[in-house]
Amino acid sequence: KAGQVVATLPNKLVLTCEAAWASAVGDVVKKASVQCSDEMMLWAYMALERNGDGKWGSYLAALPSTVSIPTTWEGHFLQTQLGGTSLYAQVQEERTTINEEFKSVCSALSGKKG
Repeated sequence: KAGQVVATLPNKLVLTCEAAWASAVGDVVKKASVQCSDEMMLWAYMALERNGDGKWGSYLAALPSTVSIPTTWEGHFLQTQLGGTSLYAQVQEERTTINEEFKSVCSALSGKKG
């Protein structure tokens, strides 16, 4: 029937931004007071968990190591595919934001200021 619940999933079995923020990685980033979006926190958590023996390690290790989305495309490929479009500028801006956040989070996780 329409609207009928067919299955439920306990929250503890869902990898979320909230779970990443509640982790030891999240604690370090919060203490460092660096700018970090929910998405970047989840990415950092997943990257560290992927190579560890934590709760999500095996699952994350089974996922592909790369994805093909515009923010990950090489510069020349990005230019040939999106150059001259408004999306090209948006992707460039997003890449800049991601790189800045990534550097801040890496600094926080390595214990360095800046």
